[in-house]
Amino acid sequence: MGQRLPRLGKTAAQNSSSRYERTSGSVPADQRQVQPPTTLIKSTILTLFLLLTGSITLAQSSEVDAYLVRVVMTNGGRLQGVLADVDETALLIDNAPNGSWQWRSGGRVPLALVRKIVLKRASNHRYTLQGAIIGGLLTGLVVVRSARKSPFRSPTLYGINLVMGIGGGAATGALLGHAVSGSGRRVIRPLKRDQADQNENLRRRLLPFTYRYQQEQLNYPQP
Repeated sequence: MGQRLPRLGKTAAQNSSSRYERTSGSVPADQRQVQPPTTLIKSTILTLFLLLTGSITLAQSSEVDAYLVRVVMTNGGRLQGVLADVDETALLIDNAPNGSWQWRSGGRVPLALVRKIVLKRASNHRYTLQGAIIGGLLTGLVVVRSARKSPFRSPTLYGINLVMGIGGGAATGALLGHAVSGSGRRVIRPLKRDQADQNENLRRRLLPFTYRYQQEQLNYPQP
């Protein structure tokens, strides 16, 4: 009667604890896959988004859009600079900023001597900046999404891949933005008409690109 009954086994809680210990201890610590840090993901995306928003806001700011013009004349002369104004007989060119084009000159060109005019926006660098930001943002999102599906083994490895991805995307976006800005050039040639109509037609086509016209539109916006 005083004999003890044998213990039948561990309880369910003890069995569960033992299985958890065996499972957690079966994978070496250096081989465990970790999720990317949530704080790093959010801060990276927020930073790129703010840069993109600031760049777009800058592009839509109240600055006057200046256009660089290169004029090829019928007598072989060439002149370039900022297209300041145009009247019934001539166009006025101000000095172009350094590095905008190969030549830096200015002057007054009679419309009758114009053979070809090449126009481009002076603020094309905005497209390059916006392209870099958009490219970096998109590539960063791709890396983050990929990391959630296939986690990296360490936060350091994740950070390296994220930085490399953003850098590569930014470089590609900058090149594309630069290409887009370069393709925005306009070439204007006089129409083959009598001299009076030719000058008037050329004046009307150039007027919207002059600095004076842009300044007037900024000061007196259309309803």
